[in-house]
Amino acid sequence: MRTPLYLLPLLLLLLAGCGSDMDDETYVSVILAKTTYMLEDELPVDEALAKAAADNGVTPDDVYKFEDTLANDPERLASVVEMIMNRSGELREKFAELYSQALPEPAPPMEPTPPVEPAPPLEPTPSEETP
Repeated sequence: MRTPLYLLPLLLLLLAGCGSDMDDETYVSVILAKTTYMLEDELPVDEALAKAAADNGVTPDDVYKFEDTLANDPERLASVVEMIMNRSGELREKFAELYSQALPEPAPPMEPTPPVEPAPPLEPTPSEETP
């Protein structure tokens, strides 16, 4: 039996989701690796994600699909965020160090400006005087 041609796109979509090794642990590893590449190698987000995903045997599309499933499961999302936070201590320190280096030097304090004295009242002009 041959698959009808109009079902081929649906079949391809189903097959594209198969074979992904993405699970919570892999996702956490990808996110931490992506962040490391962005901080240490100064890679743009897309390049860092591609490299981190490849290092973990998945594709960026796998990561996006996984994030979509997390968006629909708040409890699992909270669990994954907690995993990331528990493992990101060293990254937080690196980020804080890099961030502090990137901050501009504080400007020296400005000297206070002298107070402005009010101008003396103007003398009335002859046209303003009343007879």
